[in-house]
Amino acid sequence: PAAKNVTLTSGTFEFNDNGDTGLVIWSKGAITLQDITANHNATDGAYLDNLAGTGNVTLTGTNIFSENVNGGLVVWSKGSISASNLIANANDGLWGANLHNNAATGSMPVTLTGSNEFKFNGGGLRIQSNGAITLNNIVASNNHNYNGVWLVNDSSTVNSSVTLTGTNIFNDNNYGGINIYSKGIISLNNVNANGN
Repeated sequence: PAAKNVTLTSGTFEFNDNGDTGLVIWSKGAITLQDITANHNATDGAYLDNLAGTGNVTLTGTNIFSENVNGGLVVWSKGSISASNLIANANDGLWGANLHNNAATGSMPVTLTGSNEFKFNGGGLRIQSNGAITLNNIVASNNHNYNGVWLVNDSSTVNSSVTLTGTNIFNDNNYGGINIYSKGIISLNNVNANGN
């Protein structure tokens, strides 16, 4: 069948206190979400997968994925991934946000705008991409199993860049504050990484 987009952008969207993952989306089309809350779920907060197509994954507004047993937000895509104001705290087992689009045939970007928080998780923020990674105002602290932030785009054929803007804080993580693996230009702004 033809690819169909999934859009949740008008209304209140809360996926809390479920016995499995709060929100699961499998699609061949684009996934567009706004103001999503997925907390206190028995596995992940939200699992978004459109690897069967080439559509983008977009989250706008403020999106909260906290206090889930495994991870907060998991995304698998071959398109670009963009999100604003991600809050993913106290996801005990895995990553606050775990974003992958490195299966794309081209260099599709990953972009986080607004203010983003990944604290008291197994690990904070993990991104694997072939495209440019651009992040703004990241706080990733007190993550107890892995890094505060783990960024990988070193398989890019066009030497995609990694850029952090705004104010970025990576403190008191068990393994490391921020790890970056890239063949492109790395630009960091206002970074505080202590006690890792």
